[in-house]
Amino acid sequence: MGEMLKIPDAVKKQRCLRTLFVWNSPRTKIDEHEIGTLGQLRVLDLKDTGLVSLSDSMGKLLHLRFLNLDRTNVKNLPESIRCLQNLQTLSLSGCKSLHTLPNAITSLCNLRCLLLLETPLSHLPKGIGKLRNLICLGGFVVGDDGGEEDRGCDLEELRSLSQLRVLRIDRLERSREGASALANSCFLKRMFLFWLPPEAENNQPGCGDDAIQMANKTCNDLSPPSHLEELQFQDFIGSGFPGWLMSSSLGASFPHLAFLILDNCRSCPQLPPLGLLPQLKYLRISGADAISRIGPELLGRRASVVTAFPRLEYLILQDMRNWKEWSLGMGEEVRDDEIRGASKLLPRLKKLVLENCPELIALPEGLGHATNLQVSQIAGAHNLREIKNLPSLTDRLYIKENPRLERVSNLPMLKSMEILNCPMLEQVENLDKLQYLVLEHPSAAQGPSEIPIGPSPECLQDVSNNFDQKMEHLPRWLLELFGQHQNSLQNLRKFGLKCSSLLFKSFLNDTSNWPIIQWIPEVWIQEIDGPSWTRYTKGPPRNFQTNSEEFESVLSSAG
Repeated sequence: MGEMLKIPDAVKKQRCLRTLFVWNSPRTKIDEHEIGTLGQLRVLDLKDTGLVSLSDSMGKLLHLRFLNLDRTNVKNLPESIRCLQNLQTLSLSGCKSLHTLPNAITSLCNLRCLLLLETPLSHLPKGIGKLRNLICLGGFVVGDDGGEEDRGCDLEELRSLSQLRVLRIDRLERSREGASALANSCFLKRMFLFWLPPEAENNQPGCGDDAIQMANKTCNDLSPPSHLEELQFQDFIGSGFPGWLMSSSLGASFPHLAFLILDNCRSCPQLPPLGLLPQLKYLRISGADAISRIGPELLGRRASVVTAFPRLEYLILQDMRNWKEWSLGMGEEVRDDEIRGASKLLPRLKKLVLENCPELIALPEGLGHATNLQVSQIAGAHNLREIKNLPSLTDRLYIKENPRLERVSNLPMLKSMEILNCPMLEQVENLDKLQYLVLEHPSAAQGPSEIPIGPSPECLQDVSNNFDQKMEHLPRWLLELFGQHQNSLQNLRKFGLKCSSLLFKSFLNDTSNWPIIQWIPEVWIQEIDGPSWTRYTKGPPRNFQTNSEEFESVLSSAG
């Protein structure tokens, strides 16, 4: 049991307490009756406490403007909440035991912000549209009119909320009406649309035709105003994106849209012409199972490769299990003048993430014209064979579990590269500025243990390798790199190795592997299949640490 919070008598007698915060105390119990004695409170923050209920005395806090009950165990709100006519912010996010709100909440005429994120409400009470001063409504749960009695409100109640800037709508699959529900929301800047897929509620694998058609209609009716800056689709069950998002005049319709998330829109076979959006900075697309090809249509038919995605900084493509082809309009059909101007394609892209796209065959040629690319992360691209020609990629390339990857080349500005579990990799070349390298090998049975590397990167500073447990020798490319190019690797600072016990012990012999690496200022070596490890710093000052007595003698004699 948690400790019961008691308000000191001295505080209650003063009758002047304006603000009360009780933070991050999930075991702290709140005396619900004592709260009502603080009649002068303006701010009450009880988030992450052990609060279970509120008494009717809550209605005595007539001056309260801010109430935060996030992530408490509160099960209901008292009807006396209607007395809080000065309340402007009510936050109930993450209240897992709260399933309904009292009808009295529709009387809070000065409420400006109502937050209900991740709270399992079955519906909102009818009349929520009377809260005409709402600026932020995070969690408008569409009511269910399919039962014996109508429960909750429908989208039409949004018509009167003309001051909204932020709106999240949940359970859109329930909607039957809602034409022009946002017609008066001319100030709306952030909109989040959430459906509950049938498998989440009824363990059904898909939607019926009626549900799909209704989802298409509802979504088309929810055309937001042109001032929109952020938009999210989550678990959309329709058969295609709405017309207002597929429009060839998308850029003119939404000139301020900067953040766009399309998650689990599994039945949409084609993406909108997002390259037309002049202010788009962040784009995430995941779970688009119906997409098999991404081509120039993503750029927009009216856009050339010169103008597409002029401000995009983050591009994230995840969990697209049927996606095979990717083109950025750099094929033979593109005019020569467009190719010459293609340096402006994705000119501000900083980070590219590709995760769990197992059928993707190749990266698009046009990606090489992303002149500001700093980080690229590619994982789970099972059919990808080559990563090449990213001349502007600078900070980091992370490659993981790409079992058919054979070659990494022509990344002349790259400083850091991590390659994990890419067993077929055979060639790594033209990485002239590389300073940090991590290689993790799978078991020897899965692929070659020796990886030829191209011209030695003269700026290499830090190398870490996780070799397979059966490997007894350093791979040929690493022997050549260290053995023949010591003079050219003046900036090499660190070398790390995770290896088998056999390879670890090979460093104990001065005539074997140790002389190859002893010139490197910092070295660490660790067994994968045993407890032994060592760390060595050449210095000055010279220092080493190890739990291997055999290795200690070698390190002691190192120069």
